[in-house]
Amino acid sequence: MRRTTTKKGLLAAACTLPLALAVGCNDVGTEDQPPEQPDQPGVNDTNGNGIGDDLGDTWDDTQQEVEDFFATGGDTRCGDFIEQDEADQFDTVASYLEEEQDRTFESTDPEVEETTMRLLEVCGDPAEADTEIRDADTGGM
Repeated sequence: MRRTTTKKGLLAAACTLPLALAVGCNDVGTEDQPPEQPDQPGVNDTNGNGIGDDLGDTWDDTQQEVEDFFATGGDTRCGDFIEQDEADQFDTVASYLEEEQDRTFESTDPEVEETTMRLLEVCGDPAEADTEIRDADTGGM
């Protein structure tokens, strides 16, 4: 009589070999006992621990670092502001004014243009390179 090999049998055999790490032994059950079900949805390691959550945390951390690197609005340092092209400078000032005055500004608004010109003057001083534009002394902005 020929015995047929089942998928569960192959997985059970694989779990006794070093190959077990690649297969994931928690997926193997017996006829009497079903496979373990992970507590958390998503990708799980061989112990049933959710590693998908770790990836989400890593993404959040990376996103925050990028946002910090490309600071916008009032968080923009004078040195970075000076290096921006004209369109980005107007957009940065519009974002900054929106933060400060809680209303919408277009980069073509006269107040944005005036504030940009004052910031270019103040931020042109190398001593102000690390100053955030919200803290730059522009005389009444």
